[in-house]
Order: sequence, then structure tokens, then C-alpha cells
Amino acid sequence: MLADGVWNTVLTYNSVANENQYASQVVVPLDAYVGKVIKVAFVYEYNDGWQLAVDDISIKEVPVNATWTGAVSTAWSNAGNWNPDVPGPGTNVIIPGGLTNYPTLTSATSCNNFTIQSGGSFIGSEFLTVGGTTTIERSIGAYSAETASDGWHLVSSPVANQAISGAWTPATGYDFYALDESVAEYWLNQKNHAEMTSFIPGEGYLVAYEVAGTKTFSGALNTTAVTLSGLTNTPGDYAGSHLVGNPFTSAINSASFTGTNVAANVQVWNSTNAAYEVAATIPALNGFMVYTTGAGELTIPLAARTHTGPAWF
Repeated sequence: MLADGVWNTVLTYNSVANENQYASQVVVPLDAYVGKVIKVAFVYEYNDGWQLAVDDISIKEVPVNATWTGAVSTAWSNAGNWNPDVPGPGTNVIIPGGLTNYPTLTSATSCNNFTIQSGGSFIGSEFLTVGGTTTIERSIGAYSAETASDGWHLVSSPVANQAISGAWTPATGYDFYALDESVAEYWLNQKNHAEMTSFIPGEGYLVAYEVAGTKTFSGALNTTAVTLSGLTNTPGDYAGSHLVGNPFTSAINSASFTGTNVAANVQVWNSTNAAYEVAATIPALNGFMVYTTGAGELTIPLAARTHTGPAWF
């Protein structure tokens, strides 16, 4: 791209890493060139029969706000999936809940603020650069000891370093526990453990609130596989049981987990039925129980992510 008399390379593709880019829309941000006259050139270096074709070139203003609709598919780059248009570096992105199709990002892109509302799903955090604030919402119903829907939930964080404070620990009317099967206390009450200051990616927590509300996670999205090692089996009521958590912003398929000395079946707490149940798919932001015979290790890979599965338990 030529601006102020200087040519700069803004995008480079090669036949090894990008051989199928014909199926993708490529967005070139022009924020740095506001008020300038620019020229664009495409340079093709022939190599072993590969061909280059560039078409459907357009220049348009990137929207300030863009809401995912999923009206066409799961492709982030398809304008038909957005209202009003595909987001760019300065766009505030909102992904609502209650939709059929959710975005899967497969190549690098960026936005300003990024929000997933309660019930929403997103795959591709490793390709997304957020210049502003990332917010992941989770609506949690009120606790009631008088109904089968008891209000206890297993929750997990999709971001790094989310503080256990604020709306997660209001002044009154809440319970927040971690599980440690290696100690006699088992369920560690956050109110009595000052060391519990932040959610740990890949770990689950047991929570209940007297008042229903929307809790938020804010921070850098988890972008890599999560491995939990050193899982113990200590004689006692919870021998070998560990409360772990979905570290991503989509559901995960337990069949894709890998591990050592860990049972194949995992269990979730179904608040509606007030019971533990075997689950093949764990929703986003949901904790779940795994069992080990000792010296256990569990890996939740990126490949486990899926947009299909049950609602949050």
C-alpha cells in the first residue's frame, strides 16, 4: 500500500500456510490512513503452479457496533451473520444468547470491545485480538431450598485472572466454594480462605446466590489447551473426585479430553434436578466433576470446543 510516497506491505500470504484462502474474506484496516490518498497493489510471486486471484474488492466504513445474528452460518467473515456488518478493529462486538448459529473464527482478526451475553457461544479466541474490554456474561438464578431447582451451580472461568470479588462475592447472601479432596475440609469456603482471590482456568467452583443476577468475567480469553496434573486420590468421602471447569467460551465435548488415570465419564450438577448427572458435553462457563485413581492428569484441548450441547446447568 502506497501512502505519503512510501510502499508498505500490509498482508502476506504463502502457498503453505494459506493455500485455501479463496474461501475467506480478508479485511485490511485503513485506520492509519485516514485523510490520506493511498494506492493499493497486489504482488504475486509464482511458485510451483499456485495461482492468485483477487476479486470483490470494496472499501467501506467499519461499524462502531456489530451484533452477531448467525442468520447465514457460523463464519465470522460473512456479512450476512452480522448486524449491520462484519466488525473491524474499532468495532464493539456483541454475541447474544438464544441463537442457532454461533461464530467460529479461523483466521486473525481484531475488534474493540468484545461481549458474549449469557447463553452465547464463541470459538476461535486464539485468533481474536481485543483492543478494548472483554466481557463474558452468565445469568445465575436465585437459590431456593424449597424446590428441586435448588440454585447451586458449578461455574468456571473462560478468562485468565478473573477476580473472586464484586458481584461474585456480594456483601451478603452468597456461597462460593472450591473442592479439595486431599484435606478433611473438602469444600473450601471462600469466606474462610483469603487465598482464594482469583478463578483458576480449568478449575470449577460451587456457587449459590440468594438474589438472581448476571455475573461477568472480564479479561484475556483462554487461548490454549488446559492441562490439570497431579490429581490425587485421598481416602475419604470425596476420594479421587476433582471439580474442574470448562475454560472456553463454548461447550466442550468430553470425548475429546485426554488424560492419565482419569475416568472417561464426567459429571455435572444439574440444578433443575438437584443431582449429579453424566454429561458428554459440558456447556461454556460450567464446572464438572472428574474421578481419578491417583496421579491423574486431564487435558482439555482446543479441539474439544463445540457450539452444540445442553444449556448451562
